[in-house]
Amino acid sequence: MISVVTGTLNRIELLKYVINNTVGSSELIELVLVDGGSTDGTIEYLKLLNHPRIKLIEVGHRSFYPHYMNLGIKSASYDLIAQWNDDVLLCNSWNDVLKEIDDSEYYMFPWLRGSIESFLLDKGQFFSQPYILFDGCMNFGIYKKDVFRKIGMYDSQYQYYWCDSDMTERCMRFGLKRKECKNIRVMEINSMNDINIEKRTKPDNDNYAWSILCENKKLYWNQKIPDSVEYLKNN
Repeated sequence: MISVVTGTLNRIELLKYVINNTVGSSELIELVLVDGGSTDGTIEYLKLLNHPRIKLIEVGHRSFYPHYMNLGIKSASYDLIAQWNDDVLLCNSWNDVLKEIDDSEYYMFPWLRGSIESFLLDKGQFFSQPYILFDGCMNFGIYKKDVFRKIGMYDSQYQYYWCDSDMTERCMRFGLKRKECKNIRVMEINSMNDINIEKRTKPDNDNYAWSILCENKKLYWNQKIPDSVEYLKNN
Protein backbone atom coordinates (compact mmCIF):
# COMPACT_ATOMS: atom_id res chain seq x y z
CA MET A 1 0.00 0.00 0.00
CA ILE A 2 1.02 3.60 -0.58
CA SER A 3 0.76 6.62 1.73
CA VAL A 4 0.20 9.76 -0.36
CA VAL A 5 1.47 12.69 1.72
CA THR A 6 0.74 16.36 1.12
CA GLY A 7 -0.23 19.64 2.74
CA THR A 8 -3.31 21.68 1.92
CA LEU A 9 -4.65 25.17 2.63
CA ASN A 10 -7.97 26.59 1.41
CA ARG A 11 -8.19 24.47 -1.74
CA ILE A 12 -11.31 22.44 -1.09
CA GLU A 13 -12.43 22.26 -4.73
CA LEU A 14 -9.06 20.94 -5.93
CA LEU A 15 -8.84 18.65 -2.93
CA LYS A 16 -12.07 16.90 -3.92
CA TYR A 17 -10.43 15.82 -7.19
CA VAL A 18 -7.30 14.67 -5.36
CA ILE A 19 -9.37 12.58 -2.94
CA ASN A 20 -11.23 10.95 -5.80
CA ASN A 21 -7.94 10.33 -7.61
CA THR A 22 -6.31 8.67 -4.58
CA VAL A 23 -8.45 6.94 -1.94
CA GLY A 24 -11.48 7.17 -4.22
CA SER A 25 -9.80 5.21 -7.00
CA SER A 26 -7.88 2.51 -5.13
CA GLU A 27 -8.16 0.67 -1.82
CA LEU A 28 -4.37 0.44 -1.82
CA ILE A 29 -3.99 4.17 -1.09
CA GLU A 30 -3.90 6.13 2.16
CA LEU A 31 -4.07 9.94 1.93
CA VAL A 32 -2.23 11.84 4.66
CA LEU A 33 -3.35 15.50 4.63
CA VAL A 34 -1.69 18.17 6.73
CA ASP A 35 -3.97 21.21 6.88
CA GLY A 36 -2.40 24.62 7.49
CA GLY A 37 -5.47 26.31 8.94
CA SER A 38 -8.05 26.23 6.13
CA THR A 39 -11.07 28.52 6.46
CA ASP A 40 -12.88 27.51 3.26
CA GLY A 41 -14.71 24.48 4.70
CA THR A 42 -11.91 21.97 4.07
CA ILE A 43 -11.79 20.71 7.67
CA GLU A 44 -15.57 20.41 7.93
CA TYR A 45 -15.74 18.61 4.57
CA LEU A 46 -13.07 16.07 5.55
CA LYS A 47 -14.64 15.37 8.91
CA LEU A 48 -18.06 14.91 7.32
CA LEU A 49 -16.51 12.62 4.71
CA ASN A 50 -14.95 10.57 7.54
CA HIS A 51 -13.02 8.43 5.07
CA PRO A 52 -11.25 5.48 6.75
CA ARG A 53 -8.12 5.92 4.61
CA ILE A 54 -7.72 9.68 5.00
CA LYS A 55 -5.55 10.89 7.87
CA LEU A 56 -6.09 14.54 8.71
CA ILE A 57 -3.46 16.43 10.68
CA GLU A 58 -4.61 19.92 11.72
CA VAL A 59 -1.69 22.30 12.21
CA GLY A 60 -3.96 25.32 12.65
CA HIS A 61 -1.61 27.79 10.93
CA ARG A 62 0.27 28.14 7.67
CA SER A 63 3.02 25.54 7.54
CA PHE A 64 6.20 25.40 5.48
CA TYR A 65 6.82 22.51 3.06
CA PRO A 66 9.41 20.57 5.12
CA HIS A 67 7.30 20.95 8.25
CA TYR A 68 4.07 19.54 6.83
CA MET A 69 5.77 16.86 4.76
CA ASN A 70 7.74 15.61 7.77
CA LEU A 71 4.55 15.54 9.86
CA GLY A 72 2.84 13.53 7.15
CA ILE A 73 5.71 11.06 6.82
CA LYS A 74 5.70 10.43 10.58
CA SER A 75 1.95 9.70 10.46
CA ALA A 76 2.05 7.56 7.32
CA SER A 77 1.03 3.94 7.80
CA TYR A 78 2.90 2.38 4.91
CA ASP A 79 6.42 1.85 3.64
CA LEU A 80 5.84 3.60 0.30
CA ILE A 81 5.58 7.39 0.68
CA ALA A 82 4.29 9.32 -2.33
CA GLN A 83 5.59 12.90 -2.42
CA TRP A 84 2.50 14.75 -3.67
CA ASN A 85 0.70 18.11 -3.87
CA ASP A 86 -2.95 18.96 -3.31
CA ASP A 87 -3.31 19.96 -6.96
CA VAL A 88 -1.81 16.82 -8.52
CA LEU A 89 -3.59 13.95 -10.25
CA LEU A 90 -2.29 10.56 -11.39
CA CYS A 91 -3.12 9.73 -15.01
CA ASN A 92 -2.33 6.01 -14.56
CA SER A 93 -3.92 3.61 -12.13
CA TRP A 94 -2.26 3.10 -8.77
CA ASN A 95 -1.81 -0.56 -9.74
CA ASP A 96 0.43 0.68 -12.56
CA VAL A 97 2.51 2.49 -9.95
CA LEU A 98 2.81 -0.57 -7.74
CA LYS A 99 4.06 -2.62 -10.69
CA GLU A 100 7.08 -0.29 -10.81
CA ILE A 101 8.14 -1.12 -7.25
CA ASP A 102 11.31 -3.20 -7.04
CA ASP A 103 14.52 -2.99 -5.02
CA SER A 104 14.97 0.70 -5.86
CA GLU A 105 14.76 3.18 -3.00
CA TYR A 106 13.04 6.10 -4.73
CA TYR A 107 10.89 6.45 -7.85
CA MET A 108 10.55 9.55 -10.04
CA PHE A 109 7.35 10.29 -12.01
CA PRO A 110 7.24 12.52 -15.12
CA TRP A 111 4.70 15.35 -14.91
CA LEU A 112 3.15 18.24 -16.79
CA ARG A 113 0.66 21.04 -16.14
CA GLY A 114 -2.86 20.99 -17.51
CA SER A 115 -6.45 21.96 -16.83
CA ILE A 116 -8.84 19.90 -14.78
CA GLU A 117 -11.34 20.07 -17.64
CA SER A 118 -8.99 18.43 -20.12
CA PHE A 119 -7.99 15.79 -17.57
CA LEU A 120 -11.61 14.82 -16.96
CA LEU A 121 -12.48 14.76 -20.66
CA ASP A 122 -9.57 12.65 -21.87
CA LYS A 123 -6.72 11.93 -19.52
CA GLY A 124 -5.36 9.50 -22.11
CA GLN A 125 -4.16 12.48 -24.13
CA PHE A 126 -1.51 13.21 -21.52
CA PHE A 127 0.41 10.09 -22.47
CA SER A 128 1.40 11.55 -25.84
CA GLN A 129 2.60 14.93 -24.57
CA PRO A 130 6.17 15.83 -23.55
CA TYR A 131 6.70 15.45 -19.83
CA ILE A 132 9.14 17.01 -17.39
CA LEU A 133 11.55 14.67 -15.63
CA PHE A 134 14.40 16.55 -14.00
CA ASP A 135 17.57 14.73 -12.98
CA GLY A 136 17.95 17.19 -10.13
CA CYS A 137 14.52 17.00 -8.57
CA MET A 138 11.77 14.51 -7.88
CA ASN A 139 8.71 16.75 -7.94
CA PHE A 140 6.34 13.78 -7.67
CA GLY A 141 7.17 10.17 -6.91
CA ILE A 142 7.76 7.65 -4.16
CA TYR A 143 10.33 7.22 -1.43
CA LYS A 144 10.60 4.03 0.57
CA LYS A 145 10.29 4.97 4.22
CA ASP A 146 13.71 3.59 5.04
CA VAL A 147 15.23 6.47 3.02
CA PHE A 148 14.13 8.87 5.76
CA ARG A 149 15.76 6.66 8.40
CA LYS A 150 19.04 6.44 6.50
CA ILE A 151 19.58 10.02 5.30
CA GLY A 152 16.88 12.00 7.08
CA MET A 153 13.66 13.77 6.12
CA TYR A 154 13.11 17.21 4.57
CA ASP A 155 15.48 19.95 5.72
CA SER A 156 13.68 22.35 8.07
CA GLN A 157 15.76 25.32 6.85
CA TYR A 158 13.58 25.63 3.74
CA GLN A 159 10.23 27.31 3.29
CA TYR A 160 9.03 25.89 -0.02
CA TYR A 161 11.26 26.19 -3.08
CA TRP A 162 14.16 23.75 -3.58
CA CYS A 163 13.24 21.60 -0.58
CA ASP A 164 12.29 18.66 -2.81
CA SER A 165 15.46 19.21 -4.89
CA ASP A 166 17.49 19.03 -1.70
CA MET A 167 15.95 15.65 -0.85
CA THR A 168 16.65 14.27 -4.31
CA GLU A 169 20.21 15.61 -4.27
CA ARG A 170 20.83 13.92 -0.94
CA CYS A 171 19.56 10.60 -2.29
CA MET A 172 21.87 10.86 -5.29
CA ARG A 173 24.98 11.82 -3.34
CA PHE A 174 24.47 9.06 -0.77
CA GLY A 175 24.12 6.46 -3.52
CA LEU A 176 20.47 5.47 -3.05
CA LYS A 177 19.04 3.48 -5.93
CA ARG A 178 16.76 5.53 -8.21
CA LYS A 179 14.16 4.46 -10.76
CA GLU A 180 12.70 6.81 -13.36
CA CYS A 181 9.18 5.54 -14.02
CA LYS A 182 8.76 6.93 -17.53
CA ASN A 183 5.45 5.13 -18.12
CA ILE A 184 3.79 6.81 -15.12
CA ARG A 185 2.12 10.15 -15.81
CA VAL A 186 1.23 12.89 -13.33
CA MET A 187 -0.68 16.11 -14.03
CA GLU A 188 -0.39 19.29 -11.98
CA ILE A 189 -3.58 21.33 -12.24
CA ASN A 190 -3.19 24.89 -13.52
CA SER A 191 -4.30 27.43 -10.94
CA MET A 192 -4.35 31.23 -11.13
CA ASN A 193 -3.94 31.24 -7.37
CA ASP A 194 -0.64 29.36 -7.75
CA ILE A 195 0.57 31.82 -10.40
CA ASN A 196 -0.25 34.84 -8.23
CA ILE A 197 1.45 33.33 -5.18
CA GLU A 198 4.55 32.44 -7.20
CA LYS A 199 4.83 35.97 -8.61
CA ARG A 200 4.59 37.40 -5.10
CA THR A 201 6.83 34.99 -3.20
CA LYS A 202 9.24 33.23 -5.53
CA PRO A 203 12.07 35.76 -6.09
CA ASP A 204 12.96 36.23 -2.40
CA ASN A 205 12.18 32.70 -1.32
CA ASP A 206 13.90 31.19 -4.35
CA ASN A 207 17.17 33.07 -3.71
CA TYR A 208 17.09 32.21 -0.02
CA ALA A 209 16.40 28.53 -0.72
CA TRP A 210 19.01 28.31 -3.47
CA SER A 211 21.70 29.49 -1.07
CA ILE A 212 20.74 26.72 1.37
CA LEU A 213 20.84 24.13 -1.38
CA CYS A 214 24.31 25.22 -2.49
CA GLU A 215 25.65 24.88 1.05
CA ASN A 216 23.95 21.52 1.54
CA LYS A 217 25.39 20.19 -1.71
CA LYS A 218 28.88 20.79 -0.36
CA LEU A 219 28.00 18.70 2.68
CA TYR A 220 26.45 15.91 0.61
CA TRP A 221 29.55 15.63 -1.55
CA ASN A 222 31.46 14.94 1.68
CA GLN A 223 28.85 12.47 2.94
CA LYS A 224 27.63 14.84 5.63
CA ILE A 225 24.04 15.85 6.48
CA PRO A 226 23.00 19.26 7.93
CA ASP A 227 22.13 19.44 11.62
CA SER A 228 18.73 20.86 10.59
CA VAL A 229 17.71 17.48 9.16
CA GLU A 230 15.59 15.22 11.36
CA TYR A 231 15.64 11.44 11.02
CA LEU A 232 12.58 9.22 10.97
CA LYS A 233 12.33 6.95 13.97
CA ASN A 234 11.35 3.30 13.62
CA ASN A 235 7.62 3.68 13.09
